[in-house]
Formats: sequence, C-alpha cells, structure tokens
Amino acid sequence: MLSALAAVAYGTMLLFKYAPTERGGEAFRMELLHYIVLLMVLAWLSLLGSYIASLRGKLARRKDELSSALERLEERASRDELTGLHNRRHLLDMLDAQAERAVRHGEPFCVAIVDIDHFKDVNDGHGHDVGDAVLRGFAERIRGQLRRMDLMGRADVVNTFGRYGGEEFLLLLPYANAQSAVLCADRLRRAVEAQPFPTPGGALRLTFSAGIAAHEAGEPITTTLKRADEALYRAKTLGRNRVELAAPCAPTS
Repeated sequence: MLSALAAVAYGTMLLFKYAPTERGGEAFRMELLHYIVLLMVLAWLSLLGSYIASLRGKLARRKDELSSALERLEERASRDELTGLHNRRHLLDMLDAQAERAVRHGEPFCVAIVDIDHFKDVNDGHGHDVGDAVLRGFAERIRGQLRRMDLMGRADVVNTFGRYGGEEFLLLLPYANAQSAVLCADRLRRAVEAQPFPTPGGALRLTFSAGIAAHEAGEPITTTLKRADEALYRAKTLGRNRVELAAPCAPTS
C-alpha cells in the first residue's frame, strides 16, 4: 500500500510539473525514466517486504508450536506414566511452594501420605498387570472423590493428589487444619473400601492406611513429611485401614 501510494504521488507530481506541451521534451523523458526505475524499486521492496512478513509469520507460528511442545513435555515430565497423577518430583515442588506461601501469608495446610494395604500380596498373587490396574483404579477413585469435595467452602482451593512412589500416594490439602484433613482422608478411605476394583484378574477389595501431618509455622517441609510418614507407620502397626494424625513437632529449646 505504501509503494502504491508513493507511485501514485510521484506520477501525479509529474503531471502537475509538466504542462501537456512539455511532456514530449527531454526533461520529461528523463523524469519518466526515473519514474519507471522508482516503480521497479518499489515493486522489489514490496516483494521483499512480503517475503520478510511471511518469514516473521512462520517464525511466530514455529515459536507457538515450540512453546506448546515445551508445555506438553513439562506436563509429561510432571506426571506419573501409569496413573496420570502428579509424580513425586512435581509433588515436592508443590510442597515447597505451599510452604513458602505458609511463611508469607500464614496459610495452613496438611499433608497426607496414603499407602494401599497389602499391595504386595496383590502383585504376588495376581501379577503385575492386576497390580497396575489396581493403581490406576485407585488413583481414579481418589481423584473423583476429591472433585466432589469442598471442605473449605472455597472454589479456589485445589487438593493435590499424586503418586509418591510404588503404592504410596501423597495428598496436599491447602488451607486445611488437622481436623478437616482427617475427615477428608477418612471419607476417601470409606469410598475406597466401599466398592471393589475391577481388574483383569477379577474384582478386588482394597483398603488404605494414611498418615496426616499439619504443617507448623517455620517447620521444614521435610519434617512435615517425616511426621506424616511416622503417622502412616503407626496406622499400619495398629491394624491398617485407618487414618492417623501425626503428633505436633517437639518444641526446640
């Protein structure tokens, strides 16, 4: 458009500069030659500009494609391949971020470590295919139950559930106190116990044990996880299929 405008402007200038009687003279022919050269240069610049614009468009599309591919890779890297849940590395990152928010804003949260009871017997007695089906079904049932829960009455609260390792899972409950976290875990426990899980080897009934720790101000997240793990061990020692709450941190002198 700019090239066309320049061509029209220069041509109009020639028409006004030279009277009809002067348009056959040497000066007009020289000006006309300049005009033809200008038209050629403008055409070349227009083609070059279009080519550069096309390259920029391709680069922008390639950048968007690379960004999308990177997001997909990051998403895959943060997910457990078998269950589709968040994996251990991503869970630990989220715990660190939650601990930082607790320091800045005083937001309480609880951590629950969940372990499927007698899972080794499932693998040994029915095979790893059945064990994998149990893990996938367990993950889906817990995820479905969490979607229906609204313990805090807040739409912005997202309870994070992921695979911590093997048959162990981790549940992060933002804004939850110890009492509400125990209620949540016990509701999940009852939902798992209520219905058998379909597997290639037939329906299997499962239970789980859970240890819960409420994060305390100034406490390293590793200490919170350790207390939750100790509570889980206590739940298993007391007969499994139960939820145990970790004792508070011992005061430091």
